Formats: sequence, structure tokens, C-alpha cells
Amino acid sequence: MPRGPPLPSLVTLDIRFCYNLKAIFYYSSLYRPSELPCLRRIHLQELPLLEHLRDDDAVLAAPAWEELHVRGCWSLRRLPRLAIDQQPQ
Repeated sequence: MPRGPPLPSLVTLDIRFCYNLKAIFYYSSLYRPSELPCLRRIHLQELPLLEHLRDDDAVLAAPAWEELHVRGCWSLRRLPRLAIDQQPQ
């Protein structure tokens, strides 16, 4: 994905048939793409060079994340570390 502002309203991330993609989010000191408060679903298909979701192993804050579908991502080495919501209930 291009470097840019956060994606606070993103609900579904669906990436398919991107044969040269190695990471989805790249580190940028200007933006914090690891904060995805509405993200519920990630679908990844036929991304043979994809190694990880973030190129810098940062913690991903996605409190609504429920589904992960992966197919044909043979180079995927790790899933992101997730932030734990520690707010009292």
C-alpha cells in the first residue's frame, strides 16, 4: 500500500494477485498505519512474495479484527503482533 494517512474507516482489506508485493504496510515516521480501529477482515490471495503485513514488525492495533483468510501466500513468515486493549470494562 502507498505511504499515506491512517485508514480509520477501513473494514475489509482484500488484496489478490499482487505477485511482487512483499509487505502491505511500510514504516513511515509521518503516519501510523498500524492503527486500524474498524478493520474486521483481511483476505490475502496469491501473493507469493508476501513476507509479512508490516515491514518493521510493529504492533498492529486492530481491536475489531475477526477474520484472516490466506491462500497462496507461500513466503508469509509471520502475522502481526496485536495490541491488547487494556481499558477497564
